[in-house]
Amino acid sequence: MSQIDLDQLIKTVTQILAQRAEQALTVSIEDDCPDESVFLTHQTVILEHVDVLFLKTLVTLDTTANDWAQWFQKGFNYGINFEIRMGFADVNLIPWQLLTKWPVQLISKDQQPIVVIDKPYITYADVMFMKQTNILVKLRKQKLTELAADALAKSQIQIIERIDSRCIWE
Repeated sequence: MSQIDLDQLIKTVTQILAQRAEQALTVSIEDDCPDESVFLTHQTVILEHVDVLFLKTLVTLDTTANDWAQWFQKGFNYGINFEIRMGFADVNLIPWQLLTKWPVQLISKDQQPIVVIDKPYITYADVMFMKQTNILVKLRKQKLTELAADALAKSQIQIIERIDSRCIWE
């Protein structure tokens, strides 16, 4: 392979990767599961109408439960940025493990990004860049510093406090 061919190949691959980085795909779990080829052309995948059953399947890594769970797992191999839009309102039904350990962005039914800070003390530095549209989910045992509480109140950020890390179906 000549240097010119190699340079052209690198340029083409770079262009494809740049286009992929800008492409987002929105799919509903109420529809048929797409095949994994969408991961080649889309860096971000938005899953809409996600229900509690899907979350349970996802958290338990039960890829035999349905095609979506296996498809979702394959997306991680492609480095996909997943955004999960809840189809239900009660944030307490989302497993704490999914909120804190999974590399996904969770969005409430009201289209508000859900933020979780998995530390015993939540400080001003943790919340200073949060937007008014965010929802902060915290455990009762987590403490807010005075500056953090003031910043959240000033920004009118909704705080949802959970009694513990377990949700009712776990």
